[in-house]
Amino acid sequence: MNNFKSPLYLVSFKSAICNYEIYINNLPAYIHKEGGSVSSQIPINHWILESGEQEIKIRVLPLKGEIAFREDSFVEIRVFSYDSSTTNYEDTVESFNFSVESLYDLKIPVVEKRDFFIAEVPFILKKWNDFDEIKEKKGEIISFYKAMYELFKEKDIQKIYNLLKFRFDQIDEATYSKESDNLEGLSKMLFRLKEGDFELIDFPIEPMLTIYDNKKVCNLTRENSEPILLFKNKNNNEFSFPLLVGFEKSKPIVVR
Repeated sequence: MNNFKSPLYLVSFKSAICNYEIYINNLPAYIHKEGGSVSSQIPINHWILESGEQEIKIRVLPLKGEIAFREDSFVEIRVFSYDSSTTNYEDTVESFNFSVESLYDLKIPVVEKRDFFIAEVPFILKKWNDFDEIKEKKGEIISFYKAMYELFKEKDIQKIYNLLKFRFDQIDEATYSKESDNLEGLSKMLFRLKEGDFELIDFPIEPMLTIYDNKKVCNLTRENSEPILLFKNKNNNEFSFPLLVGFEKSKPIVVR
C-alpha cells in the first residue's frame, strides 16, 4: 500500500535494436517500431480503470523485415508510480519489471510476456469492458472514422470536441486535470498544424481494422499501421492523432 495522494503510474522503457508493443488492460499503451535505441517513459493512468489488478502484455520483435534478433539487442520495461501532488519525483514505487539483457541469446523470433501489477488510484473510470462486443461492424467503423476525418479536414473544432468528450473526460479524471480546457487545447493544436503547413493525408483506400483482445475496442489504421488522422508538411514532418473506438448501445465512442 502507498500513501500517495495523486498517484501517477508510468511505464518506462529502455531498448536497443528491437521493436515492441506494450498493452495495458488489453489496449495499446505504447508501440515502438523504429528499432534503434530508446530510453523514455509515458504516463498510463488513463489505461487504468480503477484500483486493483491490471494486466500488462508485452511483445518484443526483431527489426522490421527481419526474423531474428540481432546481437546486442535488449529490452527493459518497468511500471512505477509517484505522487504527482508533490515535487518529490524520486519517491517512487515499482510495480512491474521485465528485462532481457540479450534477446539474441534466446534464439526465438518473438518474446511475449503477460503479467499483472497492482495499481492504487483514487478514481473509477467508465469501463470500456462494459461496451458492446464488436462483431460485424467494419462498415460502421469505417464510416465513423471517415466522419471524424472530414471534421478534422474541415477543422470543425466544436464537433470534433463533442465526439472526443468521453476521451477527454476520462483522461482528465485519470491525470487529475479536471480544470483543463480541452476545447481551447484542441483549437491550439489545429492552429499549430495550420501554421506549420501540415496537410491531412488522403483517407486510405483499404484501411486495416484491429479489434483488441477484449473485443470491445478497435482501431482503424492505414495499410502501414499508421493512424487515419495523419498530417504531413513539405518538410516531411509528421503529426498523427490516433483514435481507439468502442460502441455503447450501438453508438460509436472514442475511447482513447
